[in-house]
Amino acid sequence: MISLLHILCIMGSFQSVLGNNVTDSPSHNNFKRKDVTSAPLMAKEGPSYTDINNAASSKNWDAFMGIQVSLAVLAKLNKATILNHIKDAGEPGSSVEKATFEIYKDDAWREYTYQLSDVTLYPTAAKDLSEESTKNWWWQGYMKAIVDALTEGTTGTLPEYECSPDIVLKMLTGRNAKTITWTSKEDDTGRVEATGPSEDDLFKYFRKASHTPVIISDGSPSYPFHTIIMDMEGDSNDTARVNVAYQKFREWIIEGPKGLGDYVKADDDTHVYDTIYMLEDEGSVP
Repeated sequence: MISLLHILCIMGSFQSVLGNNVTDSPSHNNFKRKDVTSAPLMAKEGPSYTDINNAASSKNWDAFMGIQVSLAVLAKLNKATILNHIKDAGEPGSSVEKATFEIYKDDAWREYTYQLSDVTLYPTAAKDLSEESTKNWWWQGYMKAIVDALTEGTTGTLPEYECSPDIVLKMLTGRNAKTITWTSKEDDTGRVEATGPSEDDLFKYFRKASHTPVIISDGSPSYPFHTIIMDMEGDSNDTARVNVAYQKFREWIIEGPKGLGDYVKADDDTHVYDTIYMLEDEGSVP
């Protein structure tokens, strides 16, 4: 026969399991990414343009595509361009709590230091973060540094045209950048037709993409469509084949190889390329 003491012990066990006075056992799901204070600044292989991931980021960097393509093309050409201007970065692949980013402004290099949370969390909302949004956060640190440098001493929002690749490339390298623009016009129906560039123009500039940043854009002042020239093969207009990269719906799209004629005018007429950005100085990226 079960004793009263035994019954009470059993009842107490049920109460311990079902009652409110029992502390839940630790669960991975209960830990929030907002509590993470350090994460890898970059992968062991160094920075890559594929790290630039708007889909994972908790911040809305979509409005600053000029900054993103500039960072991407430099990471693709020469990782040292990125690495040489980051302090407190640790060894590639290691987690860090903060880093200092050097930005060239007013004829001098300036330093901007951020904690991980400064660049991965909303300033007013503690949004839970995924691992994807915190790892390889070098590009988000650079994004914030450039935006902060451009808005110092000002109020209000930052227009996209103030983040154009020619401005950003100089801030990242300290070297002068230039813009080559061809005029466009609208016909009676409002359809945009480009008066340039020609295939000769594109061949002249695209062939430099192996050693210096080359970005082609539709030149829209409100939300420009930027495309990175990844490489070009061929020794004439007719034989030239171009590979490009651009972001669409927050994903990197690699396109090509295509002939030069595809970049004189877009097939779908959604945008017309009329602007090229590149470093003014000859020679490889520093």
